[in-house]
Amino acid sequence: LGVKGAVQETSLIFDRVTREPKGYGFVKLWDHRLAAEAVRRLHGFSIDGKRLAVHIAINLEHFIFGEGGVDLDRPTPAPNHRSYLWRDYGNRVGVWRLLDLFDEFKLPIGVITNASIYDHCPESIAAFRDRGDEIIGHGITNSKRVADMSEAEETEMVRTATDLIAHNEGAAPAGWLTPYLTPSDVTPDILKEAGYEYILDWGCLL
Repeated sequence: LGVKGAVQETSLIFDRVTREPKGYGFVKLWDHRLAAEAVRRLHGFSIDGKRLAVHIAINLEHFIFGEGGVDLDRPTPAPNHRSYLWRDYGNRVGVWRLLDLFDEFKLPIGVITNASIYDHCPESIAAFRDRGDEIIGHGITNSKRVADMSEAEETEMVRTATDLIAHNEGAAPAGWLTPYLTPSDVTPDILKEAGYEYILDWGCLL
């Protein structure tokens, strides 16, 4: 990517337990035009016989007021208006600025969404649907950590989120990213049984 534009920051993602690379990472470039050009030129690029996937995704997340989520600047007891409104601004205002950018550069986007977005701000997810972007499962809300759920609770959460997306999009999602990035030991098994094809927690096929 450095050949195509000035790289500002890179991050390789490692498994918290094994400390091994998960197979994906993030690259931040100084200019959005350079980033768009890098996506177009490098997606499918061959490195040592392996194809490089350059993927742009946006998270549409909803946090229950007064429950869960990292605080904006400092730990604050509920209800934390600052942190809640900081996130809600993105769903209601910031998302439209990103959509303008994606449209300008004709970039396809993966939309990693909490299913509660359909009730909280349906117009945002509808805009991505109208663009033909892929909708990726991301649970119901980011206020509930999967690592704190029983297997039965996680299974029910996946089923509910999948059904809500399928109802609104006309098809079930193929991909999944666990809410709060807290997958359990049985998350891949639950997702495979639910019909998912890939999981972004480890960047792999199921």
